[in-house]
Parts: sequence; C-alpha cells; structure tokens
Amino acid sequence: MVDDFGGYQSRHEHTLSVMHDAIARYASELIGRTFDFYIYTGDNPERAAPLGPDIPVLAYSTTGCSAANVKAIPDHIYGGWPEAGINSYAESTAAIAQAGLPAPTIDKIFWIGCVATHPSRQTLLDIGAQHPDDMHFVGMDWHATYTGRKQDTTKFVSLPDHCKYSMLIDIRGNGYSGRLKMLMHANRPVFIVKSPFSEFFHPGLRPYENYIPVRADMADLADLVAEVKSDPGAIARLSAGATDFAKNYLTYDAALQRWRDVLVTL
Repeated sequence: MVDDFGGYQSRHEHTLSVMHDAIARYASELIGRTFDFYIYTGDNPERAAPLGPDIPVLAYSTTGCSAANVKAIPDHIYGGWPEAGINSYAESTAAIAQAGLPAPTIDKIFWIGCVATHPSRQTLLDIGAQHPDDMHFVGMDWHATYTGRKQDTTKFVSLPDHCKYSMLIDIRGNGYSGRLKMLMHANRPVFIVKSPFSEFFHPGLRPYENYIPVRADMADLADLVAEVKSDPGAIARLSAGATDFAKNYLTYDAALQRWRDVLVTL
C-alpha cells in the first residue's frame, strides 16, 4: 500500500514507476517482505528531517547534514520527467549518446539553466561573461504551468544539442542537480562544481577519470577549461571516462539494481 501525500509535477508517479519495476524484477528476493518507509521527493534531503528518525527516508540525494536514516535512491528522472522534455530516460540518454558521437562544432564549455535556484548559478554566468571565447552559459526561466508535459521556457536547448559543445558543466540548484546523469552520456568532458549533495552513484565517480572537479566558488574554472581545451589527449580520455561510467552505472537497469540494494536493507 502506498500513501501519496502529493508532490511537485509528476515526480511521485515516475519515482513509483521505477520502484515498481524494481520490485517486479527482483520479486524472488523481495517476495514476502514488508517495508515501511517514506520517500522524499524534494531537491534537498536535509528538509526531510521532519519525517522523523524512526522510519527510513528514501531521497534523491544525501548530504553530510542529512539525517542518518536517509538513503539515496534513483530520482524521478529515471522514470521520466515530461515537464523537462524527458519522456523516457532510456530513450533520452540514447539520443544524447548518439548526438555525442560526432566531433563537437563549438569548442566551448556549455550550460543552460534557471539562475534563480541558487546564487552559484549567477556566479557561473558572470564567469562565463568574462571568458566568452571558452564558455557559453545561458540563463533561462521555466513557466511551470503544466504537469505531465513539457513546460514553456524563456530559452531551451535540448540535451542532445548540448553535444554541439566540446565540454559540459553541472552545477547545483535548489538542491542536487538531476541532469548530471544525463550529461555523462554525452561523450564530452564533464565538469562538476563541488556541491554538498550526493546521489546514489556519486561514490563511484573518480576525479580526472570520469569528470573534472571544480571548486564551489569556481575560482579555478577558467584555468581548468583552458587546460582541458589545450590537451586533445585529455579531452579524449575524459570523454571516454564519462561515457564508460554512464554505460556501467547510469542506466535504467542500474537504477533498478539500486532500488533492490536499498530495499533488501530495510
């Protein structure tokens, strides 16, 4: 039995669809078991604290300050995020991977997103404006009007079209950034701005192998971008490292496996 207390957009529907798929796939291991837990579908797991310490809380990420009973599960995007134009995680990541096969046509690092969700995003735009030859960062806004279909936006660049650029960057918003798992499929070097939020796959990421770490204040970003741009060998190695990680750990099957691993511990 699932009690749904309501949530943002279609997050609950898609989170539960992945959970149900995992239970069906691993039924032989889970049959006869009962579970009592909360699922927190907000961006910041620290806000799940009022749910209480006595029952496990499953959230899209954890931080060093989130309660000990919070465990990270795959987020709703694995089941789809139609409001952002992602109807199928598997189909979307396949399209990104296909778009990333040709060489990029724009030798810059790229990002687009809503700046209002965290001050660091405005800092990113400011840095980009100072380095227009190496960076293209775009601020936009969502008009959150619909549930179950793509929202209107002031500007929009599809994830496959991100692959026109030679490098990509991920940065936090209100909480964790759900797009990282998608960017890792793009066959491009991925820069990750340091954040307190950790999704279930983060412990497996290796700096300078699967991604390029960036300080939280991004004071090192310009130098890192220039360094990567000047080294074709590094570009090839980092692109392959991100792609290999995505193929092994950021698939729909990997999400079902994570659900199984969490459920057997409850």
